[in-house]
Amino acid sequence: MTNCCAFDCSYCVNRKSNDIPRATFTPRELAELTVEFYRRNYIEGLFLSSAVLGTPDYTTERMLAALRLLRANTALGLHPRQGHPRHKPGAFTAAGISGRPAQREY
Repeated sequence: MTNCCAFDCSYCVNRKSNDIPRATFTPRELAELTVEFYRRNYIEGLFLSSAVLGTPDYTTERMLAALRLLRANTALGLHPRQGHPRHKPGAFTAAGISGRPAQREY
């Protein structure tokens, strides 16, 4: 979602003090890019990760919004997993996202 991080973890490429070009996508922009790349066969799925933009709660809400858009509007069969320790534990379950891939008909 972004590489603009509020934290300055020395091990992370997205740390606040690292002098790199920064980018941030809205949940809608991320969903639209993902769907477009999928349709063009540039990607087969999405590993959603993000630096912490503002607060962990705010970042998690933005990630969940992107997942909701993708789940509601595409047949990508996304399988969300919570992978960063700063993201709120249980947030996917609380948002009604099971973490189980959508059943595809072949």
